[in-house]
Amino acid sequence: MPITITPPVVGTPVGPGLPIKLSSDFIGPLPTGATWTWQYLAPDNETVSLTASSRTNANPVTLRPFVDKTVTAQWLEAALPAEGTVRIAAQLWQGDPGASAQLDSGVGDLGYSSTAGLSAQIQANPGAGTGLTDEQALQLQQASQATWPEHLVDSLALADLGLGDGDSPIGADLTTPVFGVIVRILSFPEELLPQTPDQDYWVKTLAVVRVFRGSDIWLRVPIHTSSKLINLWVEGIALGLADAVLSAGWLLDLSIQVDFLEGVTGQVLLMRLP
Repeated sequence: MPITITPPVVGTPVGPGLPIKLSSDFIGPLPTGATWTWQYLAPDNETVSLTASSRTNANPVTLRPFVDKTVTAQWLEAALPAEGTVRIAAQLWQGDPGASAQLDSGVGDLGYSSTAGLSAQIQANPGAGTGLTDEQALQLQQASQATWPEHLVDSLALADLGLGDGDSPIGADLTTPVFGVIVRILSFPEELLPQTPDQDYWVKTLAVVRVFRGSDIWLRVPIHTSSKLINLWVEGIALGLADAVLSAGWLLDLSIQVDFLEGVTGQVLLMRLP
């Protein structure tokens, strides 16, 4: 019963701040207290460079080291290349790692990047380089200073609305000023592959974001990529939002709903104004 280790989006790398998907063939529901552990191995394929774990009985599971609060991650002394291929060894434990029965294990070679997840780490840890090596902390700082999106995201408060799928849409009332909405696709059916050279665009709509004023649809945005930042200030609501915020108020009766295609899972975040 090997563990299958993949990136949620085909062709994308794994690494710090980036999601990794672990799936076990273990028969039956996982026990409460089950723990997933996985290690990123150095080029010798034996020495552990980065270790991570998460206590959850979800199967499959998608997790991001140094971003998700449910993940405990730690760098060790052995170095990883900045880009390339890395071997990952994963284990599924009945309870505490090493002190309980191992239910499953697996090994996989995946594309790796130490920098592609910097933006997500900035959002999760805006005031520090927590969990980063000195070199990665410097890269994070340089990336933040070099590009305005990181500055913008870093200055806004991110509110995580949670994970949704085809059976569980995500909805929320927008009762305070919101700059934008971020939708991240975390997984999709194996038969649903992207159709462009960059492997990051689906002709089929993966999710739909709708902003309502009362019962009327004010804005509707289809999601065709692995992530999408929807700027509410430039996509049809700019005048209304500007008037409301400048007058020290906020538009009443605004709400949002995100519906996902069957078999697709994703995360939704609100970019709240400070």
